[in-house]
Amino acid sequence: MKNSDALKDKRRRIINSLQNVSSTAEYLSNSISSLNSLSVMQNSCYQVDDISGDGNYLIKLIENEQAIYSNIVNNIIPSLRSKIESLDWEIADAESREALEGEFV
Repeated sequence: MKNSDALKDKRRRIINSLQNVSSTAEYLSNSISSLNSLSVMQNSCYQVDDISGDGNYLIKLIENEQAIYSNIVNNIIPSLRSKIESLDWEIADAESREALEGEFV
C-alpha cells in the first residue's frame, strides 16, 4: 500500500470519528436542554419547606453533561479538524513524492 493511500485511509477514519463526535455533541446538547426543562418542572412541583426533592442530582448531572459537551466542542472537535487539515498536507506531499518516484523508475 502506498503511503498516500495509508494517509487517505487515516484521514477517512478521522473524518468518521469527527462525524460521530459531532453527533454525540448534538445528543448531549439535546439532553442538557431536556434536563434543564425537567429541572425547572421539578423545582416548581416538588418542594417541601422550600427544599426541592433531589434537585442536586439533576443539577450535578446537568453540570457533568455540560462539562463533557464543552470538552467535545472546545477541544476534541477542533483537534480532529486540525488533524484532518494536517493530513491533507501530508497526503499532498506523499502524492507528490510518489509521482516523482514514478518518474525515476
